[in-house]
Amino acid sequence: MVKLSKMQTLEWTGPRRVELKDSPKPSPQPGQILVRVDTVGICGSELEAYTGVSANRFPPLVLGHELCGRVVEANRCQKEWKEGAPVALYPMVPCFECEFCKNGNAQVCDQRKVFSIHLPGANAEYMAVDERIAYDISEELLGPAGSLVEPFATSIQSVKYACLSEGLMGSARTADSLVVIGAGPIGLLAMVYAAFRKVPRIIAVDLVQSRLDVALSLGATDAICTQQLSPDQIGEAVREKLGGHKAQTVIEAVGLEVTRQMAVVSVAQMGCIGWLGLHSAVTAADFNHLIRQQVTSVGTYSARPDDFRDAIAALEGGALKHLDWIREFPLSEGGQAYRAVVDTPDQVTKAVLRPGS
Repeated sequence: MVKLSKMQTLEWTGPRRVELKDSPKPSPQPGQILVRVDTVGICGSELEAYTGVSANRFPPLVLGHELCGRVVEANRCQKEWKEGAPVALYPMVPCFECEFCKNGNAQVCDQRKVFSIHLPGANAEYMAVDERIAYDISEELLGPAGSLVEPFATSIQSVKYACLSEGLMGSARTADSLVVIGAGPIGLLAMVYAAFRKVPRIIAVDLVQSRLDVALSLGATDAICTQQLSPDQIGEAVREKLGGHKAQTVIEAVGLEVTRQMAVVSVAQMGCIGWLGLHSAVTAADFNHLIRQQVTSVGTYSARPDDFRDAIAALEGGALKHLDWIREFPLSEGGQAYRAVVDTPDQVTKAVLRPGS
């Protein structure tokens, strides 16, 4: 039987341009597995690339780093991979040898190579990857839910630091209240995990009412629409929701100056802000206020391997109530998918591509 040597890829070629192409099908090198991509999500960072404002992605490039699929082939691997085994892939290849990799923080490895930045991504039918970044998932998780493992893990790290006993200060507590600024996929998944870990009050803050409705359906207890409200007004709205108190913890999942300012005015004394959004590199903020209120501030990037494992366990444990907020597109309609998320965010909260379709 002759093996196919070609596959389809969706290549980003410039601002608001993606092209379906025939590309060489990869062959796994020793220590690698070949994965047939089942589902790949469109990340907000890749929307920046698509619209031409990314600082670290340059065309031509195959995007996509939130994925699940099936093992097709293994080449001299340590593990005995079964053909057809469902897996989710860690979004980068670290060095595995530095102090950060060895202490469980591969996401900040200086030598890391990230899919859809340094390496071709998963908007493709196949990927050949180091077996060490592949994680077993259940058959039930394969599909759109499996493509959420990576963004869910990213949100989980922030929730752990900001809200839970695994946090920065090491205190054995779960936060009484959490405000999440931004009800896009990352913010929504932060709310999902906070609800799964029994944070009592979770307030979603967003400009788009339909996304707030999704947040409430996934576990948020309250919602605030930011339309025509200043950051100070958002802070007061939070105080009103919480009976005269500001939030013990805030996660900022947008990355714009205005939403970062919302986070600063929403957090209580001795509280914690988790920074997740990566849009604006420079932001004006009232640091005197943060110092005088003794606010802990922590940025989290991507996910640690442990967060990835916890994301799989939580998804398999029923943390996500439904997938109605996710819209599927075949790879051949990738251009339509990118346009839909950028141009109609009130209608498409999360889009995923199905390369096998």
